[in-house]
Amino acid sequence: DARRDIFRKRRDYLVNAIEPLGFKVSTYPQGAFYIYANSAKLASDSLDFCKQLLEHAGVAITPGTDFGSYRQNEHVRLAYTTSMERLEQGVAAIKAYLEGR
Repeated sequence: DARRDIFRKRRDYLVNAIEPLGFKVSTYPQGAFYIYANSAKLASDSLDFCKQLLEHAGVAITPGTDFGSYRQNEHVRLAYTTSMERLEQGVAAIKAYLEGR
């Protein structure tokens, strides 16, 4: 139960933190440890977007191209398997990158 509560808090934080940045989360994760978010407002190519985030913000997220063929260029996957502190750092780095480009 304690572990589930930790993941729920991380999930809730991450969903609420990324939506104002332009990501759209249409399916709220129930049992997973990742968020599959639409990134179409931010980039037309999720693979390139993920590369740019890694290179310029130091944040690793996964492009939708790794998870099927349905509108994969419009989606990214963000895992919340790390600490809340690191999630907060990652969101701050994504925000700074988006504001600076």
